[in-house]
Amino acid sequence: MEKSKILAVGFILGLFFSIADANPMPEDRCYPFKITEGMQLDSIFGDSLWVVSRINKLSPEFMLPGQTIQVPYDFEWAENWSPLSDFLLEYQTQEKLIYINLSEQWFGAYEYGQLIFSGPICSGRRAQDSKGRSKFPTPTGIFKIESKELKHFSKKFEVWMPYAMFFYRGMAIHTGVLPGRPASGGCVRLFSQDAEKLFNWAEIGTPVIITKTK
Repeated sequence: MEKSKILAVGFILGLFFSIADANPMPEDRCYPFKITEGMQLDSIFGDSLWVVSRINKLSPEFMLPGQTIQVPYDFEWAENWSPLSDFLLEYQTQEKLIYINLSEQWFGAYEYGQLIFSGPICSGRRAQDSKGRSKFPTPTGIFKIESKELKHFSKKFEVWMPYAMFFYRGMAIHTGVLPGRPASGGCVRLFSQDAEKLFNWAEIGTPVIITKTK
C-alpha cells in the first residue's frame, strides 16, 4: 500500500488519535530549582543546560529570576526522555514519519513505527481575533514536507528560519526560540540541534502528523 494511503486509512479508522497517548514525566526523576537574581545557569549546569532546557521546553534566555524549573537527577536519562510513545504500531510500515503533539508541545521522528529521536517544540500562539478565533494556529491533520531551505528569511515576520521544512501554506518546522508556551505565527519551532538533525533526517515528501490530545 502507498504511504499516503496508509496515512489516510489510519486517519479514517481513528488511528490518528490513538497514537497520541502521552507518557508524563515521572515526578521522582526531577527536582524543583528556583532561579535567583544574578544566577548564571550556564556556569551551574555547563554542557547539560540544553538538557534542562529540553525537559522544561524552554530556551535558556527565557529562564528568568523568580522562575522555578525542573532539573533532572539523571541527565543522561533526561537527554533521551520523551512524552511520546516509543512505538506506533499503526505506522510500523511507514519508513519515516514526523509526529507533532501540540498538547505536549513535542515532536517525534519515527522509522517504521519506532521513535528515533524527539524534542520540545513551540507551536502557533493562542492570540485571538475580535470573534474569539485563534489568529495564529498550527493546523492539525496529515501533511508532508513540501520543500526545505537551509536558511529561509520570512518577509512576513522579518526573521530568519534556519533548517526550514515547509509543510502547509508557508508554515514550516524550523529553528527558533521556545518560551515554554505556544508563541509562533503558526510554524513549529525547534531547538537548533533538533531542527538541524530533523532537517538532515527528513526528506521531501516525509509525512507530518499534527494532532492534539487535550
